[in-house]
Amino acid sequence: MSLNVLEYGRTLRISTGIDLTGATVVLTLKSPAPYIEFKQRNNLDGVSIGTVDISVGGGVIYEADTYVEYDFLIGDLDVSGVWSAKIEAVYASPSQCLITDFINFEVRK
Repeated sequence: MSLNVLEYGRTLRISTGIDLTGATVVLTLKSPAPYIEFKQRNNLDGVSIGTVDISVGGGVIYEADTYVEYDFLIGDLDVSGVWSAKIEAVYASPSQCLITDFINFEVRK
């Protein structure tokens, strides 16, 4: 996924490959240098769990309840370079926290 500095309203989708039903989801975004990390929670900060199957191109389908969406807000993408994102899924019962690897995406000038 390629984005441009100062874009907003674009949707970042991250497939986790796990069932997120009932989880509190935390999206962590890392900007390139100067390094800034910010976290967004589902239902509080614009992060949501995808509830329908969606085709993302190339024959790839993200299944409902296994991916996270975040719509970039004004000022989020304030520096160019390679950004990173990961998902933490926290479940109350049974008590567990599952964390994905970071994915990278480019933000252009």
